Amino acid sequence: MALVSPPLVAPGMHEARRAGEKLADMGAAKVLVFGSVASGDAVVGSDIDLVAIFDDLGDYSNFAVWCTRDQLMVVAIFDDLGDYSNRNELRVALTVGAQQVTGVAIDLWVTDHPEWTHRSTAVTSSFEAAVAESAVVLVDRPPRCSIDWEKEIGMPADDRGEALQRLRDTHNSLGRSLNGLYESAQERMEAAGEDTRRWAMARYERVAFVCTDSQKAIECAYKTVACLLGLKPERIHSLSALAKNFPEEYLDVAQPALDPRNRVTPSAMTLWHTAGPYSNQRPALDLAQIEETAVELAGIAAATATALAAHFEGVPDASVLVSDIFHTVNQINTGLAAGDVGP
Repeated sequence: MALVSPPLVAPGMHEARRAGEKLADMGAAKVLVFGSVASGDAVVGSDIDLVAIFDDLGDYSNFAVWCTRDQLMVVAIFDDLGDYSNRNELRVALTVGAQQVTGVAIDLWVTDHPEWTHRSTAVTSSFEAAVAESAVVLVDRPPRCSIDWEKEIGMPADDRGEALQRLRDTHNSLGRSLNGLYESAQERMEAAGEDTRRWAMARYERVAFVCTDSQKAIECAYKTVACLLGLKPERIHSLSALAKNFPEEYLDVAQPALDPRNRVTPSAMTLWHTAGPYSNQRPALDLAQIEETAVELAGIAAATATALAAHFEGVPDASVLVSDIFHTVNQINTGLAAGDVGP
């Protein structure tokens, strides 16, 4: 992504429209703005949340992108392959173009009419369904090519598929939490050089990311349940708020993080969602305290994932993923018992 200098004022609809016009020039059929700019709540430093909807992304399955300091060009080869294999490359090109004309950071999702129409109407737990309720249309032009409305879309086509994707996200975060339980190469190097200050800094950073990744695993688990229930997705990170609509059947997933005996409260856990890479957003903890927090959060994440995976046992297309989750949980528990983090 192109680097953008922070603007001195909050972005508004004027910048959003300029971005939308640029995306339309680059091939988008419809452009939506949502989030803080659409609601009028943007502040200095806010990005512009956009959705670029193409007629049919199959027409963009082969393209070349040239980025220079002063211009960006996208050359599309129309071949109607009907797949989404180059979605991310197209997203990068479009984002650079929109940022160049606005000078504002852009958070962009790229889709096409078949995928957007299906997911915003039939997948109630999807990102698209949530955005469609409040998005403001910036550009909407007639189709310029044939649209294959019957093709297989690139994202999950139902709430169950959405839940399986969230379950994978849960496992990915759990795996990162596991990796952080053991001494890093940088810590070993600083210890060998007897540089205790740099060793402590490296250790603190590693353990901070255990907290962040554990929180993300818990949050992803909660959002997996929401998908199973077909609940409207909420763009929030509060664990208590996410669990408030859980029926009794899924309270076992919520219980580990909401247990009043925990030293770390649910609101304190939520703070770790973005605190990993941003030191100014982390709780003011010394090394011993953050190690204790990491141990507790990793244990809670493991217990949460175990409860969630149990709801997928016996589901044929989830069997490998469930087995992987149980395996990672066992590794985390082993690491907590004999690893490098904690007292």
